[in-house]
Amino acid sequence: MPDADPARGVPSGLLNRYALATHARGSTRGERTSRQAGSSLDYLDDRPYQPGDDPRAVDWRAYARTGRLTTRLYQAERAADVHLLIDDSPSMQLYAKHRWVNAIARILTGASRHEGSLRFHRLSGTSSPPRQGHAIPHNAIDTFLATSLSEPTTDASLPSAIARHALALPSHPGAALLIVLSDFLDPHSLQPALRAARARRLDLLLLATLAHDERHPTPTSAELHDVETGSRIDVDADDVRRYRQALDEHEALLLRQTRDAGHRYVPLTAPPDLTATAPSDASLERTAFHELVKRGILRRR
Repeated sequence: MPDADPARGVPSGLLNRYALATHARGSTRGERTSRQAGSSLDYLDDRPYQPGDDPRAVDWRAYARTGRLTTRLYQAERAADVHLLIDDSPSMQLYAKHRWVNAIARILTGASRHEGSLRFHRLSGTSSPPRQGHAIPHNAIDTFLATSLSEPTTDASLPSAIARHALALPSHPGAALLIVLSDFLDPHSLQPALRAARARRLDLLLLATLAHDERHPTPTSAELHDVETGSRIDVDADDVRRYRQALDEHEALLLRQTRDAGHRYVPLTAPPDLTATAPSDASLERTAFHELVKRGILRRR
C-alpha cells in the first residue's frame, strides 16, 4: 500500500493500522473485531460445551483440571455499515469550521474502509450511494459536499433532522454506526435523535465540531450576528461570560443525555486561527487524526 497520498496529511500505512471504535456489530465479514463469537484469534470467553461445537475449540487443559468440557469463544471479524451525517447549515461556515469538519470526515472515511460500507448524508437532505472497502476515494466526502442540492430539506431542529436520517436506516441490532458532525448549537432537546437511534438499534456518535473562537470567545464588546436568522445584536463582556456559562451547561446536558442513552458525545474543537488560508488541509488532517485517536474514536486494529 502506498505510504501516503499527496493530497492527504496522514500516511495511508499509518491510518490503515486504525479502525473505528464502535458498538455496532454487523453481520458482514470484515476487518474489524466485534464481540460476537467467531473464528478470529482474539479470545472472548468460555462456555459449557454444546453438541456440534468444533473439537478444536474445546479447552482440553481446563478439561484435564476440572473434568468438564468447555468451549473457548473467540471474537469474530465483523463489519458494520457506517453512516456519516454532515451538518451543512450556514453556521458551519463560520470561522471556516467546515474545513475542520471535512478534515475529520476524510480521516473517518479512511478508517471506514475496514467496515462493511460507508454512506454520506447531508443534514439538509441528500445522501450518497453506499461505498465499500478500499475503493472509497480519500476525497469522497469533498466530492459529495461539492454536489449542489436540488431540493434541500428544512427541519425544525438539528435533533429532529438527525432523527429523520436515523429512522430512514434499516433496523438491525447493532449493524450500523451513525456519526454526526455538527456544532450542536441547537437549543432543542436531543431526545428525538436518541429515541430514533434506539428504535433503529444504532450506535450513535455525536462529534461536536465547534470553532475555537466559539468555545473560547474574547470577553469584549462586539456585535453578534446570527447567520441562521440574519439578526444582529450588540454584546458586551458580561454577555460573553453568560454565553460561555450557557455553552458549558448546554454541553453538559448533551453529554449526560447521550451517555445515559448508551451513545457518545465527543467535543472536537477546531484548531485556533482556522481560516481559508491556514492551516493547510494536510495539517488539519494530521490534527484531526491525533484528536480522533486521543478521544478513542479510532483505535489500533
